[in-house]
Amino acid sequence: MEVIAGESRTQVSLMESGCHFEFDFAKVFWNSRLQAEHSRHIKSFTPDDVICDVFAGVGPFAVPAARKGCRVYANDLNPHSFESLERNSKRNRVDQHLSAFCMDGRDFLRHITEEVKIGRASCRERV
Repeated sequence: MEVIAGESRTQVSLMESGCHFEFDFAKVFWNSRLQAEHSRHIKSFTPDDVICDVFAGVGPFAVPAARKGCRVYANDLNPHSFESLERNSKRNRVDQHLSAFCMDGRDFLRHITEEVKIGRASCRERV
């Protein structure tokens, strides 16, 4: 990423869905246009829901879902996104509801499925 005007800083801090996020814009993906879609889904969740976010980024979907009380398994292959996701989870005090992973999406889904089978993770089917 090239900064073409102003200070050469790419570290940002912002609020979305009532949560505080910090990340380096040059190292992670962020699309504020998805906020309405994230909010629409989050409103439909109940605290009993279990959410698997395969491509979580810095957490704009996962963190608000965990804040609502959902059990969230969030994954991103980008190590910078993963680090930001973990920091944002702690910053918003939802780390007890959110487990972060840095894996390939297919491997993440296999891992979570295996954890459910052996009883270390729980899933509840939405009705």
